[in-house]
Amino acid sequence: MALVTSTILKSILAFCAINSIDKFVTATGIDFDFRDGTGADPWSIPDWSWAGYAGGGRYKSVLKIKEFNVMDFGAKHDGKADDASAIQAAIDAAGIAGGGTVYLPAGRYLIRNQVTISKSNIVLKGAGKRLTTLYSPTSLSDVVKNGTVIINSIGQSRFSWANGFVKISAQPSYFKNETLLAKVIYGKSRGWTALNVDTPENFKPGMWVRLHMSDVSDLPTNESLASSLYDNKIEKSICGTECIKALRGVKKIRWAVKVNKVEGNKIFLERPLPMDVKPRWNAELHVLPAGMPQDCGVQNLSIHFALQRMQPHLKEAGFNGICVEHAINAWVRNVAVINSDNAVIVRYSHHVTIDGIEIFTNGNRAPIEHNPQGHLGIGLYESADVEVTNFNVKSKMKHDVSVRGTMLCVFHNGSGIDLNLDSHRAAPFATLYSSIDLGKATRVFTSGGSGKNGFPAAAYTTYWNLRAGSGGAIVLPSKTYLGECTYGIKLAFQGNFIGKRCETYYMGKNGTANPTDLFVSQVSRRLSKRV
Repeated sequence: MALVTSTILKSILAFCAINSIDKFVTATGIDFDFRDGTGADPWSIPDWSWAGYAGGGRYKSVLKIKEFNVMDFGAKHDGKADDASAIQAAIDAAGIAGGGTVYLPAGRYLIRNQVTISKSNIVLKGAGKRLTTLYSPTSLSDVVKNGTVIINSIGQSRFSWANGFVKISAQPSYFKNETLLAKVIYGKSRGWTALNVDTPENFKPGMWVRLHMSDVSDLPTNESLASSLYDNKIEKSICGTECIKALRGVKKIRWAVKVNKVEGNKIFLERPLPMDVKPRWNAELHVLPAGMPQDCGVQNLSIHFALQRMQPHLKEAGFNGICVEHAINAWVRNVAVINSDNAVIVRYSHHVTIDGIEIFTNGNRAPIEHNPQGHLGIGLYESADVEVTNFNVKSKMKHDVSVRGTMLCVFHNGSGIDLNLDSHRAAPFATLYSSIDLGKATRVFTSGGSGKNGFPAAAYTTYWNLRAGSGGAIVLPSKTYLGECTYGIKLAFQGNFIGKRCETYYMGKNGTANPTDLFVSQVSRRLSKRV
């Protein structure tokens, strides 16, 4: 009898252990209390601690695999001979070898063409951002010949938000029948850690998967994916049918996560769901696309363009520095970009770290006095879990840092001369801005994008310990051309803020921010639990 009781007890404990994982997990961090108005209940802030390369892990050391010195491939680094082909040859050799470090000794490298990392485990490394310089006197309009520069009837340039002279990019296969693993069969709310799927046999612990969801145009507005990203539950400030018109049937979610374990038809994830998941949004789990570059980086160099007057907004010629596109687990570290239209762009990527970026001009590029010196400082588009840290935008850009259609991206420990935090609509979900010196702070929340692509900021966007150089308070965002209190729904503010407090805003309990950097605190707490 004792043996039977013991067996039953072990079975019960085993069952509880399995199912205790599949429950709501409160994010690592601090809860906000709604203090003014009656918009909604208090809510738990997201867990941003997974943002950046390897989910907050250390950079992978590909440096010990093999080094490919560009001088061995014919580079002159004298600022006169075009070294682009030599640098690309070294990158290609590293790719054939399975990875390695492509090293650029100190010097000035003239490049009249793009250089692209398209294979995994490759690092383009200079001797330092004051020692190794890639110099280009030409724009992408001069060197990219596959198609016309004009992309629409009003003459907008395709280089205004994409492409670069240095790229981590490939053309991975996105055919659904090649990447689909399973369909999600039951809905789960934000904070849960498991999904029920129709074909669990396709999964194994430790594998990367991507959660795909897409807006369905024939659903009512209040049941749509786009509406959910804005948390459209507060009638006095709702982003309704016209507000998200351009997102209906178009908006997509791509979120990468590791599988922790498989039990029955449940796929347990390494981290909690950041948002609601519903089968009616075509919720599916996919394997990472074949050919997606992983464990790649660009570091310790500068990219310098010839000083030229910039073209009008959205007609930029393409003096673009670095573009990370269709990649996972990549980084750009200790880089300066000078005289650019767009300094650093991240598109359709996951777990990227942008660390130690300086952006400035060495003269006046603006066509009119006091205008911005470029278009984008750091632009994140349709990407998730990107960390941007230790950045300094020394010359004013049209959009100093920008998010569009992103998820769980983080900007922290950065600064600018008059920093602009552009939320460029298309539902940039749960962005964190933490411990940032805004400089003059005259245009903090000025944001672009079409009013039919939603409010500028989507739900759970959080502004933590933003500081004006003068020490004064930061004026809260409220009114846009869509009306009063149309900047966003379910936004959180912690620190020294003044101005109109919309009913959809959540304010901290006091005017100080502790910890100073919320992201660093969340990472520290999560990693300490591993010990």
